[in-house]
Formats: sequence, C-alpha cells, structure tokens
Amino acid sequence: MSDNVETITTNGNIDHCSFVYGNPNNNGKHKEYAVTLDSLWEDELIKNIGMVHLDVEGMEYRVLKGGNKMINKYRPIITYEQHLNIDDTKIIKGFLQEKKYNIFMIDEILPGCRSDCRNFLALPFDTALNKKIVNDINKRKLLFKEKLKQYLPEYGKELLNDFFLYWSEHNENGKKMRWEKERTFGMKARLNTWSKRVPDRYKKDDGKFKAPWS
Repeated sequence: MSDNVETITTNGNIDHCSFVYGNPNNNGKHKEYAVTLDSLWEDELIKNIGMVHLDVEGMEYRVLKGGNKMINKYRPIITYEQHLNIDDTKIIKGFLQEKKYNIFMIDEILPGCRSDCRNFLALPFDTALNKKIVNDINKRKLLFKEKLKQYLPEYGKELLNDFFLYWSEHNENGKKMRWEKERTFGMKARLNTWSKRVPDRYKKDDGKFKAPWS
C-alpha cells in the first residue's frame, strides 16, 4: 500500500521489511507493486469500511494519503503503529485532526518491538466510543477537583486552581491525566511540595494563603 499506484522497493528481508527506512531513493533490490486504499475502493474491491489498521513500517502516512477519499466517505476508526524516535508523528496527527479525528496513543511497550514503538487509535469526533472516552476523562477531572476541595481552607483557591490545571492536563490521546501517569500520587504531599515552590502571589501579607474556593 502507498499513496500512489506505483512500484516500491526495499533492501530488507521481504518477509518483514520497510520500504522507507534505509531506502531513500526507492532503488532497493526487491520490487513490489503498490496500490492505494482509494484505488481499491474505486475498483469496488473494498466497500463499507468501518476500520483501517496500519502497520506498514514507516508507510503509514502515505497509505493514509492514498485513502483520502475513502476516509472522507466512510469515516472509519483508524489504528496505526509508529516509532516515536524515527517517524514523523505530527504529520499523521495533523492529517487526521483536519478530518476531525481525535488521536489516542496507547502508551505501552510491545513485547519483541523497539522501545519507541507505539500504537495509536484515531476516532472520528462523532463516534460513540470517542464521546465515551472524552466523557470519562471529564468525569474523572470533576472527581479530582472534588477531592481537592477539602484542602481549600489550608491552601486557598488560587493555588488549588493552578495545581488542578497542571495535574489534570492530558495529552492528545486523552486517556490519562498527568497525575494518573505517576506511579504514586499522594495529594497532600504533592500540595505541600507545590506550596513551597509557589510565588508570593499566592499568599497574603500576613503569610497566610488567600481565601478558599467559592
């Protein structure tokens, strides 16, 4: 699969190889005929596409580009693999976000794979699964904020707001907040450490923390 109907080449073992890495000029010793997702769809070899899974050793973006019309038509769920240290993760992210997809990284190291190998899940905004994931993290954010309220008399609104905004932040995969990625998270201990690092703007002239959340 590619972004054009073309001949692609590799110097690797044809049983498991890349047509990108170590082959900058597409002049490898092994040659293969590649098609696009759009060409398969237009020739009616595939239809009613609900999901696309890609593990094509660096060709993921090209394959997605070659399926542009099909993706626009069917809005499938898309899963793909990338190597964080050598692949351009931003280009696929941009391509899919323009099509109103949310991208979630499954942050686990796969057995037998490079340590930078990760799988990604891309969901159209309007799918039930995407809405469920977004709703789940919003609910957990509310619970996190509720737990912080018990510390209002001691630390005050401004400090807790900043603490909440920092620790409830999540990346593009939207599955875990910053605090959920920590191996341990003692809220009281974290707040105590935070309070010792904050600027003077958090405190009144008498040294006490400002008024609590309303």
